Amino acid sequence: MQFETKNFRDININQIEPGNFVDKTKWNESIGKFKELKVFIDEMLRIMNSSQEIPTFLKVIATSYATTFISYLNQLTEEKAGQPAEVANQKEQVFRLFDGWYRECIEKTNNRPEQISFYEVFNTLKNLEKNNFDKELTEISNVKNKINSDKDSIDTILKELQKKTSNITMSDYAKIFGDESDSHKLMAWIWLGVGVFLSVLFLSILIFTDLYNKFPTEEIIGNNFTVKYNISNLLIKILIFAVQIFLISFSFKQYSISKHLNTINKHRQNGLDSFKLFVESISKDDSETRNSLMLQLAKAIYEQTSTGYIGDKNQNVNSGIVEITKMIGANKLE
Repeated sequence: MQFETKNFRDININQIEPGNFVDKTKWNESIGKFKELKVFIDEMLRIMNSSQEIPTFLKVIATSYATTFISYLNQLTEEKAGQPAEVANQKEQVFRLFDGWYRECIEKTNNRPEQISFYEVFNTLKNLEKNNFDKELTEISNVKNKINSDKDSIDTILKELQKKTSNITMSDYAKIFGDESDSHKLMAWIWLGVGVFLSVLFLSILIFTDLYNKFPTEEIIGNNFTVKYNISNLLIKILIFAVQIFLISFSFKQYSISKHLNTINKHRQNGLDSFKLFVESISKDDSETRNSLMLQLAKAIYEQTSTGYIGDKNQNVNSGIVEITKMIGANKLE
């Protein structure tokens, strides 16, 4: 089956079968990469087809990503004739080429700063769709004409574009954390209501009903008042008490967890919302302070903050994220 660019958005990666002599392990690894790239390219094509104001050179770049994607997919799924070893080697070569292209798109490993990257194309299209700024449309249209003659000018434009895109992305992530916070807040109130209801129900049954008296644990036998213990009824009573206490405890524990997540996500949202205010108050030449601010923002987002709703055991900062943030800041200082 041959795939075409015009039907790109209808392709279902999960339903595609690899061609003959394809290494199944590598195919399974590549499926995730294909799916990751397809999400971005699908969105590029959607924006490109829904707006008449997208610059032509951006349409050409977005279409080229879709064409390259289809090319690799067709090469891996086509049935090829020939010696098994030769066909397998050809498919292996396609895997290597696809992995290199994937890294170039996702990690920008081509070391060509004058070339607009995969993420920059995607973020630019999203920015144009969301804001429709006339000034940005003019700047982006000029990039094509200046790309081979004025590298310094291109770098300035791209940095400005990245700054605007990062601000939008930051507000989007702040909204995600805000939505998560609201969701956990609602769940916290629900679990609190369930816990209170179960507690009242337990006390009402215990005080105002004779449910537990229906299972007597002691019986007097004969005239000599011999006491006999009913083990079955005793176990039934213990089981009823245990189930009720467990449900009450479980409800309040879920309330604590939801309230903790509500507080954590609200803290992250506030950190992202306030970052722009702080960074704009710092001089553009003060790279060290900007780096420190970025490090503190990373800690605010990824550190397991104590809220008092659950235990503080094993709550610490994700050191890997902090180290990455330090390296980013060091590169900026250089």
